[in-house]
Amino acid sequence: NRAMLEALDSCGLRVSELINLKISDLFFDEGFIKVTGKGDKQRFVPIVPTAQKYITCYKNEVRNHLSIQKGHEDTLFLNRRGKQLTRAMIFTIIKQLAVKINLDKTISPHTFRHSFATHLLENG
Repeated sequence: NRAMLEALDSCGLRVSELINLKISDLFFDEGFIKVTGKGDKQRFVPIVPTAQKYITCYKNEVRNHLSIQKGHEDTLFLNRRGKQLTRAMIFTIIKQLAVKINLDKTISPHTFRHSFATHLLENG
């Protein structure tokens, strides 16, 4: 979950972009990821070292121990059954985490995108 949250927060991804990330889209040596957005438009997004660390940890310690289903070999974020996560699953994960930390505000994956945009504006 931390890897997904880091990707949402540090890259400003839409939920659909997050769930469609592929391992082949990760270019950590160059410091970016390839994101396929609306209308199948591709863009390259910088990725901070913290997000890289948690994604690498997820790949090595979680994903590598899943029974990956056919057709999902390159999909980065998978559910426990080795299939691609859905938008609803991401919303559920975030809502459960918000409850766990007693967050009073309503939070959604898009909240992270808004925060990302705010940080960009604040930092020029």
